[in-house]
Amino acid sequence: MGFNYYISNRDDGNISFYAGTGDVLANRKAICTKLGLLIENLVVMKQSHSSDFYVVGMEDASKGALNGESALNNVDALITSEKDLVLMVQGADCPLIGLYNEESGVLAAIHSGWKGTLGRIIPRVLEHMKAEMGCDHKFTKVIVSPFAKGCCYEVGEEFRETFKDNSSAFNYKDDKLFFDLEIILKEQLLSCGIRQEMIFVEDECTICGKIFYSYRKNKSNAGRFSLLVWMTS
Repeated sequence: MGFNYYISNRDDGNISFYAGTGDVLANRKAICTKLGLLIENLVVMKQSHSSDFYVVGMEDASKGALNGESALNNVDALITSEKDLVLMVQGADCPLIGLYNEESGVLAAIHSGWKGTLGRIIPRVLEHMKAEMGCDHKFTKVIVSPFAKGCCYEVGEEFRETFKDNSSAFNYKDDKLFFDLEIILKEQLLSCGIRQEMIFVEDECTICGKIFYSYRKNKSNAGRFSLLVWMTS
């Protein structure tokens, strides 16, 4: 089996039914056409910054693909072993993470903002993949989308308490406090047995870059970009 992924950007348009503006369905169809995918094979969540995940099968194909009402509700990660399904996760500053274990043929897509990271959604997904789906994580590949990086992710002093065991993730610039979520993401991945050389993080920062939507920069006007992951024979 082969691992495929695509990270959409502003040129692809807004892909979220619950944020931003534009013809979301047309944008999704255009992305699928460009990638040679069937939109009916998409599985989409209504994300809620939770640490919950859902294992999807072929019966879940098209949920959330054509409208927001049918999306899988209140989960922030999807796992599957079905090669015909395309998992979609969406964001506008939060890291979007794709996992692929070639040996076991298991795929996952995770939305892991600071709340999900605090709730350890990544370790929870990886543990399920290992315990219930037979994944040896030395074979697991990780893709991390652009997100709000430590160069621009400004936080208040009180936020330090939220991640008080991760002091290395904070630094000051010009008397302002900045948070580097990437440090914690990598710590969690490595602690679950992922090898450093199997972690691929996109360089772009959504806040200071111009290619991706950013809620922090554009507030309620921000659309959402997506990470699509799927397997092929």
